[in-house]
Amino acid sequence: MIIKSFIQNHIPTITKNTSGNMAILTMEEYKTSALIVLEKKQLISLITEDEILDMPELNKSIESVLRKKQKNYLHPNNHFCEALKMIYETKMPLVPIIEHNTYLGYISFNELVSGIGSLYQFTEIGVLKINTNIKNHSLSEISRVIELNNGLIITSFLEFLENKKKVITHLVVNQNNLTRIIKALQRHEWDVQEVFTSEQDKNDFNDRFDSFIRYLNT
Repeated sequence: MIIKSFIQNHIPTITKNTSGNMAILTMEEYKTSALIVLEKKQLISLITEDEILDMPELNKSIESVLRKKQKNYLHPNNHFCEALKMIYETKMPLVPIIEHNTYLGYISFNELVSGIGSLYQFTEIGVLKINTNIKNHSLSEISRVIELNNGLIITSFLEFLENKKKVITHLVVNQNNLTRIIKALQRHEWDVQEVFTSEQDKNDFNDRFDSFIRYLNT
């Protein structure tokens, strides 16, 4: 899924001549901790609330505290996973979207979460968590077992552990009753560690989701 459909322009941009006070007021009004700085629709930088508050005089322009031109931007045809990775790595709430050196808008963590959620809105889902050594990992074999039991993998993520010697495979499957699939995987000696389904207690799901959000914002 490309990020073109998630581009937003709700939060206004500022220029290098914007005062620190005005930038802080804009952040407060739009509930963001960073703003995108442009000059004639070209990206100059991103500036954070902390950087502005460190200014000796907030009535002066932000130009003096701007970092060098940022390369932390994406193209509208980038995949949403690339945006998630950039938000995690930069700890910035906004990612500028640039095409032909022209600013189109931004994408935020909230838009990404909403977009990911839309992938599953028309189907039941369950989540499997399988632990293997990297040498024994085979997504094609796991997929074959699941498909033989009338399941279909919608999404998969890999989590590497112990210097990438072990891997946890997170699988989103189009069923919320995974009993048959779990037993089949276990017969093939796959270590199914944890199982989450849409039939589980919603409070448990919300707790896990909140923990995930806190982790990304750390």
